[in-house]
Formats: sequence, C-alpha cells, structure tokens
Amino acid sequence: MSELLTRFTRRGYLLTRIQEAGGIWTTQRASTVLAHSPWGHHRNTVRKDLRALARAGRVVAKDSNGRRTYIPQELTVERPETASVELSDGGRLTLTGWSLTELAPDYYGISHMQIGGWLPEDWDRTSVPWGTNQLIRAELPGEASITEPVNVEVEAKYHGTTRAFIKIQWPHARYPADWLTTLRTTGKLPVPIDGGASQ
Repeated sequence: MSELLTRFTRRGYLLTRIQEAGGIWTTQRASTVLAHSPWGHHRNTVRKDLRALARAGRVVAKDSNGRRTYIPQELTVERPETASVELSDGGRLTLTGWSLTELAPDYYGISHMQIGGWLPEDWDRTSVPWGTNQLIRAELPGEASITEPVNVEVEAKYHGTTRAFIKIQWPHARYPADWLTTLRTTGKLPVPIDGGASQ
C-alpha cells in the first residue's frame, strides 16, 4: 500500500475517488475523474492505473458484455488488515479497506493528509462523528502510528443504507503558490515551505 498511497500520487487520488463514489468503474469514468485533477488522463495511462490497482488488491476487475470494469475491493471482499482510529468525539473506530493519502494542495497551497476507510456494516448511523474533531491515535498497519493528538475534519458518506465511508483530514504541509505549475512542468511537487500547516 505504501507504494501507491503514502505520497501524493495519481493512483492514490484515483483510488480515493473510486472508494468515495463506489459503483462500477470503466476507463472512461476514471478518465473523466482524472480530467479534473492535476494529472493528465490519457486513456492508456488510466487503463494501466486501473490494472495496477487491481494487482494491488484495491479494486476488483470484472468483464461485463466484453468490457473490463472495476469495482472497489471493499464492496466485495474485506481486506484482512484493519486500521484503528480514536477520536475525542466518537471513540474508537475500526476501518476496513483503508488508505492514507496526501491530498492535493488547496488554493492556499496547504495539503492535507487523509485517512479514508469503511466503517463496519452494523455501525450505528447516528453515532458517526461529523465536522471538527480531534484524532487521538491512529494505528495503521504498514504505516507509522499517529500518537500525537491532531485537530481534524471528519466526513462520512453512506452507500446504500448500511455502508459508510469515512474521511478524516488534517493540514499536513504548505507549498508555494505556484505548486500546480511546478507539478505540471516537472511531474513533482515543489519543496514545502514548512513541514506542517498550522492547526
């Protein structure tokens, strides 16, 4: 997972969008999503990205009417690894199909880290935390645990009546105002102005 998701990558961005929206994904649908991102969306590149995500076990490839389609792995087979996060308002949450992603910098040049994952199917819908919160601790298999409290924004989106995908975000780093131009011309983000944005 680290190879795909621990840095700000096209595949990490695409996987996050697939997990959030759910449903059936084709090369055309993925290309449309990437058209609104900092990266190019040539069909052959998108096709390779979808195949790589399938090889990594993050999406499932299916053939339908002679077309190759993909669906999120979390909607079919649960990943054996689970992540555990503890929020000051909401308690301890167990997440499946989780990812840790550095999101694109916003208008002000601030990038955010995001933990995304599925809550258990039997989770009480009324107990899902929303809005401003504090992340007390996060245990992420294969990644360094987060042990220092950090202020976060929490959002949950329901798929059907039983599944909820939760996103926990916090400021991570501040980049120069021309970060997007640098990314497009060099293929890399510029050096951050500082290692962490103010909370």
